[in-house]
This record gives sequence, structure tokens and C-alpha cells, in this order.
Amino acid sequence: MQKCNDFVTKQYQESKCNLSDPNSRTDFWLVTRIEAKSNGMICLDFYCKHCNKRTFSFLTQEEYAANRRILGV
Repeated sequence: MQKCNDFVTKQYQESKCNLSDPNSRTDFWLVTRIEAKSNGMICLDFYCKHCNKRTFSFLTQEEYAANRRILGV
């Protein structure tokens, strides 16, 4: 699996696993689920492989098609 930090929102791209520890690891986001929505957007669910934190993001169909290989689809 490939690191997908570029696909999560800006606030999570460089977030730490343990916010209270400045020496904590940076979250390593991996895709866990990809779902097409009725409005034409693609919803990507992510989890951090170090701390199991979760987040999600949306891509257009064009963005998704251009990045399928990176996302591991």
C-alpha cells in the first residue's frame, strides 16, 4: 500500500499520531474504502497505519481517474 497523505485535507496531511507529543510520528494515511456518491463525487475513507485514526476526503471523477494507480485501484 502506498502513502496517500496528499489526498487528505490540508489539516491532516502533516498531522501527528499523538497531538500532545511533538516527537510523535506523522500520520501515514492509507485508503480503506472508495465509494461513488450520487452527486458524481468519489468519497475516499482513510486510516492511519500507526494509530488507526480515521478521516475522509472527496475527489471528482477526473481526479480519481488520474490517481487510480496511486490509490491502489
